[in-house]
Amino acid sequence: MRDTSEIRFRLHHELSQCYQKLFDDLATMDIKEGDAATVAQRLLNSRLDALKHLVDDTERSAYEARYPEDAEE
Repeated sequence: MRDTSEIRFRLHHELSQCYQKLFDDLATMDIKEGDAATVAQRLLNSRLDALKHLVDDTERSAYEARYPEDAEE
């Protein structure tokens, strides 16, 4: 059986970048603070659900070695 870590790590990284862009875009939008907070919370929940199963705790160091810019998550 083939190791799936490469594709899972790549998906995790690309999703992280996508979510970061969405948060950056949200920060520059001219919307009410309460609305921004609601959207931010929904994005956070969505991000957590999307990423939590892609990289196991035991794989974290290997992931961070491959994508060091994501180490601060």
